[in-house]
Amino acid sequence: MGNKHRQEKVLDPSCGGMPEFIGFTKGENGILSISAYVIANLDPSIRKAMKIPPEICSVGMISSRFGGAPIAMVLDDILKSSQSVLLQGEFVVEALAAGGHGSFFLVGSRDADDVRQVIRKTFDQCTDKYGGIGAAETICYDLHFSSSAGEAVCASLPGAEPAGKWCMVDAIPKGLGMVALNDAVKSAGVEIQTLMSPYTDNDFGAGMKGDTAACLEAVRKAREIVSGYTRIIDGSDPEPLGGTYF
Repeated sequence: MGNKHRQEKVLDPSCGGMPEFIGFTKGENGILSISAYVIANLDPSIRKAMKIPPEICSVGMISSRFGGAPIAMVLDDILKSSQSVLLQGEFVVEALAAGGHGSFFLVGSRDADDVRQVIRKTFDQCTDKYGGIGAAETICYDLHFSSSAGEAVCASLPGAEPAGKWCMVDAIPKGLGMVALNDAVKSAGVEIQTLMSPYTDNDFGAGMKGDTAACLEAVRKAREIVSGYTRIIDGSDPEPLGGTYF
């Protein structure tokens, strides 16, 4: 069975008559998954309503209907070498995420070209990090690691500290997420910073800190545990949505 959440980049409309549009991806089921936009000159009334600093005139947005950590981590690296700043980063409740979440990131700058570069690079590269998400028919894991958390990760993901080593273990449904987290913490020298188990979602997990070896051990152990249960329940391993990076 194909994976309905696997990302397929179907358009990069740099000259399609829509200057705000950077591109989008779709899953196997044809539902919009990731989309990216740039507004070169934001209307002052919107800027004021959103409490965006007056010197920021250009903004870029990247939205996902499934997953947010991969985008946050790529955006982290790209912002470090740009003139743009993160204005907003958040996870949102999303039906497509099958009990999990979507995400929204907003960056801004005085320089429209700089914002466009940041959003385009993030859009082009973020699917590589989707290998930390694996999905099967009824089960999904969301496992990530950062060796130096930046502003996008710290703003949107639980327990991350600036420049710190951080990992996340999260799984759907909640019961399996708790089992995976328990085994991950027992097997690795990581410290739980924040639990992530909102009442509106069906996932359970935590953001944790530790040294590089401990964080990697935690996410790998969680993947092993979730995959074992998925083989029993769904008859196959979860399918990573991108290339595995840990």
